Amino acid sequence: MTLIPPRSSNRISSRSTPVSVRMKTYIIPVIMTALMVQLLFLANMSYLFGSLFKSSTRMHNLKILAIDFDGSDIGKAISGAYNTLQSDKFPSVEFGSSSKYDTPEKVCDAVCNHGYWGAIYTHPGASDRLLSTIEGDNTTVYDPQDAVTTIYNGAYYPSIFSSLQGNMQSLVGAAATMYGLTTPDALKAVNMTNPTSASTFLRPFQAKIWNIMPTEQGTRVLLNTVSLVMGILMHFFFQMGLNGITTSTNVLQSYSKRDVYVFRFITGKIYTLIGALGMAGYFWAFRENWSVDAAQFFETWMCLWFYMDINY
Repeated sequence: MTLIPPRSSNRISSRSTPVSVRMKTYIIPVIMTALMVQLLFLANMSYLFGSLFKSSTRMHNLKILAIDFDGSDIGKAISGAYNTLQSDKFPSVEFGSSSKYDTPEKVCDAVCNHGYWGAIYTHPGASDRLLSTIEGDNTTVYDPQDAVTTIYNGAYYPSIFSSLQGNMQSLVGAAATMYGLTTPDALKAVNMTNPTSASTFLRPFQAKIWNIMPTEQGTRVLLNTVSLVMGILMHFFFQMGLNGITTSTNVLQSYSKRDVYVFRFITGKIYTLIGALGMAGYFWAFRENWSVDAAQFFETWMCLWFYMDINY
């Protein structure tokens, strides 16, 4: 018994001249197709792996805007803390001008529209309120969150968001520790026998969080990663099926170029519209407590339709 069954007597040998000639026109396209597919997947996977290669040492490419509305000791503590934490594994903090960003809303707009992954700003008069509480002269209850605010957008690349959030918390925590060591007036004024003075000195401030668009559902990591690739693959396989069916049935063979174009154009628009609706649909079906409304559903549907139409 052999692994290869015997050749049928009524079939032409693969070594015959006519078959050999035809095989050349068959083998070469097969080899080229196999090579192109291998190169395509090699390039795509190299890009994916390369984008994550030593990613921890590229955190400094993420920019955080810092604005000091207070203009006193707390701002200096944040600057000193950043000098201590500054490295390739920590986001870059750019200290901007409070005259350019003169309101918290403008700082928020910088995160939304000007390339910053997050922002941090001090509250006006925060250092004076803090020192007054440490001295025991503050007659109102001191709020440690009424000193520093951090801003970020939870919907912007959720896969990176957790690292950025942790780094900003580390910056504020380091600044709070450094405040007591670098502020002579606070060191002189603290009264360790006074619980309010002592606790305020040891825990001078903490970050108040301003999350522009809270995005906490488990599927958030798929929104702008895997889901966008699925749309391209969906078009690829539909085009492959459409071309195969069209070729085998010869439906468009006798049509004019204009009619073929119109058919392809309408088919593409309808298919991408339905595909975008399906993608927006499962975004919404698994949104959990994500605070989005019906109007945003239609906006998402139209944006995805535009994206899919480009890729089609």
